[in-house]
This record gives sequence, structure tokens and C-alpha cells, in this order.
Amino acid sequence: GVTSSGKTHTMMGDDVTPGIVPHAIAELFHLIDKLTKRKEITVHMSMLEIYNEVVNDLLNPANTNLRLREDPKRGIYVEGVQEEQLRNSDHALHVVAMGNEHRKTSATAFNEGSSRSHTVIRLSIEANDRPEFASEPGDRVGRTLSYLTMVDLAGSESAKAEKNASQRMEGSFINKSLLTLGTVIHKLSEGGAVHIPFR
Repeated sequence: GVTSSGKTHTMMGDDVTPGIVPHAIAELFHLIDKLTKRKEITVHMSMLEIYNEVVNDLLNPANTNLRLREDPKRGIYVEGVQEEQLRNSDHALHVVAMGNEHRKTSATAFNEGSSRSHTVIRLSIEANDRPEFASEPGDRVGRTLSYLTMVDLAGSESAKAEKNASQRMEGSFINKSLLTLGTVIHKLSEGGAVHIPFR
């Protein structure tokens, strides 16, 4: 969607109407509370932005220009991104708010506080069976690792609407990345594509 169409409000919300991110976090910890008798569950969060095609760590602003890596065991990951272990939903929302303070925003022709970067919030959920709940002595204790990734995209804009060169450059990178995302989605949906330009 274009700038000022409500993407960030939908994802983050406000004090009166929480968005998708607060709702997802609340639901996750609600489910964890039900499972903690049988499982040991830990949740880690990372939060990054893609600004002018550069990946920056929003939880540790000193970590800039991070690299995307691929590993047979870990899958695709961002090298060096900080992960915060979460205690509960209130702590998680505090971490999100802290990360949002470091996000690149500026006034544009359409919005006084426009997001100028794409934000990625990734929750890593590890669940280990408690040994005392094994059905037979010597049963293997199971471990599962799941991820929940939530993305708040920057808004597309007309380059002509921006007055200065810096904002025109930002807008051009935003539009390029949104076009690439659309291409990836299209290739994934059609199936059988030889190359998917996910990077």
C-alpha cells in the first residue's frame, strides 16, 4: 500500500486499538502459559529494518549493514542480529517499542511520520519436553523450533512527489524492494520457477 494507507497502524496499532503484532504476542504467551506444565518454552525476538537495501539491527543500532546467510541446518538467517530473550508479553511489547524508536522515519509529501524502511520482527520459539512427562523411562525428550515473522512494509510513493534528493533515493529503494517482493510472491505462487530472487 501507499504511504499513509495504514500499514504500520494495522501492524502495531496504538494504546486504544492494538495491531497484529501486539495481538500475536499476547496470543503466543497465552498459549505458552497453557503448555508450561509439560514443556520448557523459550522465546527470543530479533527486530531489524531494511533501509536503502541495507539491513540494520533495531535492537542494537550499532549493528549495521548485516549480511543474509544460508545454512543447511539453520536455513536463511541474518548474521550478527541481536536476539532478546522474552519473559512475557509486556516485556515483548517493551522490546518492540524500543526497536521502533530506532526505525528510520521522516516527513514526506504524504505523511508527517512516514516509515522509510521495512521492519521485520522475528520470534523464535523453542519448546522442549520436560523429562518427567516422558511416557516411558528412557523416552527421547522432544525439541521443536518454530518461527513467527511479522513484517511492516514501508509505503510506496511517487518519486516526483518528493522534494529533496535524499527522499527520492529512499523512495526509489522502497519501490524497488516492493517490486522485488511482488516478483518473489508471483514466482512462488506459480510453482516450478527455476530461480526465485529472494535475496
